[in-house]
Amino acid sequence: MMWIAILLSLLFVADAFRLRARLSALHRLPPTQEPWSMEYRVITAPGVTVDDDTARSAVVWAREHKIAVLDLVPSSMNPSSIMGLAQLVDSRSYRDELFSEGRTVGHALVVERDVVERANISSLEPTNGVEFVEISKALKPYGAGRSDMVVAPTLEETIQPFRFRLAISKEVAGPMATVGIVALPLLLGGMTYAVFQSLLWGSVLWAFYLLQYPIVLGGQSVHCKALWLHTILRPLVELADWLRTIIRPWKKPAVADPVEERRPIYTTLLKEGYDRFFEERRENCPMCLSNELGSKITLPDQYQRKPGEFNLDQCAACSHIFQNPRLSLEGLDFYYRDFYDGLGEETMAGIFGFSAEPYLARAQMLEEFAEPSAWLDVGGGHGHFCLAARKQWPDTRFDCLDFSQSVVEAERRGWVDTGYRGLFPQMAEKLSGQYDVVSMSHYLEHVREPVEEIQAAHQALKPGGHLMIEVPDPASRLGSLLGRYWLPWFQPQHQHFLSAENIRQLFGKHGFEAVLWHRGKAHQKVDFFLASIILLERLGPDPRRPWNPRMGLPGRIRHKLVWGMGLIVIAAAVLADKALAGFLQRPGWSNTYRVLAKRIELESEQGTQN
Repeated sequence: MMWIAILLSLLFVADAFRLRARLSALHRLPPTQEPWSMEYRVITAPGVTVDDDTARSAVVWAREHKIAVLDLVPSSMNPSSIMGLAQLVDSRSYRDELFSEGRTVGHALVVERDVVERANISSLEPTNGVEFVEISKALKPYGAGRSDMVVAPTLEETIQPFRFRLAISKEVAGPMATVGIVALPLLLGGMTYAVFQSLLWGSVLWAFYLLQYPIVLGGQSVHCKALWLHTILRPLVELADWLRTIIRPWKKPAVADPVEERRPIYTTLLKEGYDRFFEERRENCPMCLSNELGSKITLPDQYQRKPGEFNLDQCAACSHIFQNPRLSLEGLDFYYRDFYDGLGEETMAGIFGFSAEPYLARAQMLEEFAEPSAWLDVGGGHGHFCLAARKQWPDTRFDCLDFSQSVVEAERRGWVDTGYRGLFPQMAEKLSGQYDVVSMSHYLEHVREPVEEIQAAHQALKPGGHLMIEVPDPASRLGSLLGRYWLPWFQPQHQHFLSAENIRQLFGKHGFEAVLWHRGKAHQKVDFFLASIILLERLGPDPRRPWNPRMGLPGRIRHKLVWGMGLIVIAAAVLADKALAGFLQRPGWSNTYRVLAKRIELESEQGTQN
């Protein structure tokens, strides 16, 4: 009991100082007499009043600090609200987190009118706290890198009715809200049990739990009145709030279930089977035309678990790996459906926005070679790379090309200067000679004809321009070790696996010269984590997938049990990725490589000039 109490006490203290640090950079609005700016709009939650002086100070602060979306924090709040804020937001870095969700304490927002217009939200007058949080989350992408929080000294805390509390928590924190609801009674019950087991060590545990409040809140710009009273009464107040939160909570109005809406669509698509989703098997290599082909690996849909099996062949002559038979256009439409958009859009947005670090690493490849004025990112989706790369190249025009609707949204958000929707080879003539850099990050493996994409890049680039490519490395030994659980195989979407030698050959034939290679540097520390996800998807498939038959109660229970127990597997996999990162960045093991190449003249172009 002693060691458990000591360990938990240390965890309480460490977490308290962590939360204190996260609150430390919150600034207080200074008073001002500067005139009101009509460039901004104030949006408030129900029951919240922002006086004219506070609104003026907030607008001036936003304008001076170039903030597009500013969340106003009351200077005095109940301690559980402040602790919740610290759990969700690190005030030291929130503004720089380009892709993080919009966070709010649920009172008031000061927003640039341009952002409001581009976000095109149907109503900016929320009728409850849930709608206010939804507005905040919707606005943040349009003010990415220009969103922040500030303490408003005269803003009074307004407590939303408790019937909305659970719905607000779920909207703010997602699945973690449910974890919090379950964890609180378990924690309080466990500490009470500890007192009965050992009065001394149980009391120590309670003491450190109570001390969290003064450690986190003491001397902060946002504070709590009667802090010591709140500290002493913390467990009683938290338990009372918990009860009022879970008793008769407000529920969102019923809306159509997107899964069930799609079920008849998929039933129709699969009625005739899925053989038509494939073209005829190819008898030679698309890279060197050799007939020496052999099967490398056969896989199911690794992530969505849609029906079908997909074979990857490898050429004995040039080692190129490719999907054979490949998907038809109809097949591509079927297997991409609800992956990057629809049912999968929110998940993929989280994955693409997990960190800006990989995007910056790609942008920094150009440092020694060029200062680009115009950059085209091909297959750029919502424009995550372009937004992050602006930090490295603030004066560069970043355009994005993608086949999906996402590129239109990227332009509306302001993440890209111009969004082109279409296929690169078909649009290359229109874009001819306009760019200093063309980038293709985890794009070339998705396309049907890599050669045409390289030719299109040559056409879009100015003479002497650069092409940057990043793709999975099929030579990775880890791919062979993990086999069907190596996600970079990523069937059925990845159609070509181009080795470094394949890329060199393409460059030599189509007017490029490699100037810089990143092998270990480009390694992504996710192999074991993603392998654990594939394993859990296989053992406990999601019962709410409209392309699969409905699962009964046993299937739903199996899903919950597998993923509940699988959290340990996922945690172990994440630790393995971090622990082995240094080793896996060695030659032959890294899962990704990137290359920067310079555009050179083709012989046909030289002949034309002569």
